[in-house]
Amino acid sequence: MERLLDLIPHRRPWLLLDRVVEVGQAHVTAEKRLSAGDPLLAGGLPELLVIEALAQAAACLRGAQAGAHRGMLVQASGFTFDGRAQAGETLTLTVTRTATLGTLHRFEGEARAGERLIARGQMTFAVGS
Repeated sequence: MERLLDLIPHRRPWLLLDRVVEVGQAHVTAEKRLSAGDPLLAGGLPELLVIEALAQAAACLRGAQAGAHRGMLVQASGFTFDGRAQAGETLTLTVTRTATLGTLHRFEGEARAGERLIARGQMTFAVGS
């Protein structure tokens, strides 16, 4: 599953996934370990970067099915946030595809630090080959 991370064009520090834990037909679970030395952490992982991490997880799900492709996040909606994940925690990202219409793909995602829900919302992507 590490090959899925190779499909994401970002590299450190902008690659926000450390590993893909599970890939199913319509869902993916990935993790990001947060360390004190991470240059993106300033008082916790910012909300925008949590959305980006969820988007990268969605790209892994799509990559598992379609291989290399180009995708663009075109909408993030309904997101709620409850605190920030901190250094020393592992952020678990779960994304489920809920709809597909042509090149548009809709996902629901949530991010947890342990049992604590950090973020939840929906994302829509335009995906090409």
